[in-house]
Amino acid sequence: MKFKKIEINFLAFILGLVFLASCNDLPTELGYSLVDDTVSIALITSNDTNLISSHENYLHKLKIFNSGATYIGRAGNLKANTFYRFGGIPDSMPNLNNIQSAELIMYPRKYTFGDTNSNTLSFNIYEINNLWTNEFTMDSLDNNPGFLGTKILGSYSKTITTVDSNLAAISMDIDKDLIFKWLKMQSDTNTAKLNYGIALIPNSNSNVIRQFSAQQIGDANAIAYLKVKYLNDSLKLDSLIMDASIEFSCITKPTYLKDEIQMQGGTGLRSKIYFDLTMLPDLAAIHKSELQFTLDKSGIEKGNIAQDTAISLCIFSETDTLQENPLRTFIGNIDRTTGKMVCQSISSGLETWMRGVKKGYLVAGYYGINTEHKRLDKYTFYGSKDSDPSKRPYLKLIYSKRLRSSSNVK
Repeated sequence: MKFKKIEINFLAFILGLVFLASCNDLPTELGYSLVDDTVSIALITSNDTNLISSHENYLHKLKIFNSGATYIGRAGNLKANTFYRFGGIPDSMPNLNNIQSAELIMYPRKYTFGDTNSNTLSFNIYEINNLWTNEFTMDSLDNNPGFLGTKILGSYSKTITTVDSNLAAISMDIDKDLIFKWLKMQSDTNTAKLNYGIALIPNSNSNVIRQFSAQQIGDANAIAYLKVKYLNDSLKLDSLIMDASIEFSCITKPTYLKDEIQMQGGTGLRSKIYFDLTMLPDLAAIHKSELQFTLDKSGIEKGNIAQDTAISLCIFSETDTLQENPLRTFIGNIDRTTGKMVCQSISSGLETWMRGVKKGYLVAGYYGINTEHKRLDKYTFYGSKDSDPSKRPYLKLIYSKRLRSSSNVK
């Protein structure tokens, strides 16, 4: 056993000499090319350079169409309309003259935007006279005065008490002549397609915008429906249910500020943040980055549910005009204590721009469909021209550069 121990120690000694000798060998041909190719690490911030060159707010065409929620009401400078088209209309129905009543049933949700103290929701119901799609906007309505009928088919003006998230359904009477018209049209293949639904338009008595449950693929949400009561062939009271097959909301364009960064759910208000990396060396590699915004609390608007603290910072292809499929998405989180939005890294986005013209932009908005489609909350952040430099958008990054590069940061 002693002999084996000596043998093992001697072998380890020989291997150690070989290792030490190899460390003193001259560089290979490849090694020589790397001797003068060492890297240096540098820190750069937007305080010292023009890394954040500018920003601009804009309105993205957000389609609130079978997306799980609809909105109705007025609040401040916002107005929200809802359109419904109904399915389940029978091709034929006896005793059309025996329709007794019709009512619209809807399911409010807890989320409310506006004057939640007075909390008055007030709207009128009109027939829609023309074909409409999910491309419809408030401008489309304003520029087409014949789009809606002039007769008020029903109305609602009440306070919906918000106790918890499980609110009771609300209902309102609908002029039964409309149902009679639809049933008559449905029996004729030439006119059946002319049923364009109804529009719920808020009036001046409304001081809140309320959210209502709507259909969404993959979710079993409660949806609006019409309940028609009529006398059947046996002259007994019967009912017909027509579910909303299309639920759509359009909202007025919000006002927004030029010199600040803003985003608002439900309206499509987003912001583009432009970056300029031309001062970095061509061969630079981005190792770490951090982006910060500072909240302007005077520009915050929110409903009666805690505001989401996550925002998205997206890169879209220039060919993705609908901005529905981001190439990259970074998440920023808002700390209400410090008033800062911090995104821990946008390095992969910066690297993408470094391989091109060294310029690009991020689209800042609410994170995910459950926020952008299901909230009207607004965030405002100080812009790059604010008089207080500590409140301006801030980017810091750590990068490495080759010493042989002729391009250096000034």
